[in-house]
Amino acid sequence: MIKKIELLLSNTDCMELTIDKISLFEINGINVLQENIPENIFSLKICFKLDYKNMAYHKKLGWPQEDYRYLYESKKYNLARIYMHYSDGSTIDFANFPWEDEDRIGISNALENLTRLPDGQVQIEVCNK
Repeated sequence: MIKKIELLLSNTDCMELTIDKISLFEINGINVLQENIPENIFSLKICFKLDYKNMAYHKKLGWPQEDYRYLYESKKYNLARIYMHYSDGSTIDFANFPWEDEDRIGISNALENLTRLPDGQVQIEVCNK
């Protein structure tokens, strides 16, 4: 059973999401919160309640909400890696999802779309064109 998911962003921030914060997590159209995870990732979609208090640096250093303004204003987060932590202590590292450089320095993913939902959730989709 999945205990929490860590979303590592290309700016080195890390968002730690417990399952109660996640309303949807699909890989290749499969709900991986309830089904087996496919080995290869062609697309992913995650929808979660946004809260700056889920940021790892905030927890360790106590940074204020103003330092995470980009979470509420950015057009994309540029996921770089995803870690899935299970209740048995094991972890799976997903770094092989679709990525296409949007800029010269390779820190922005042209294949990522971020949607801010009316209920305060954020939906991130990454898929090949």
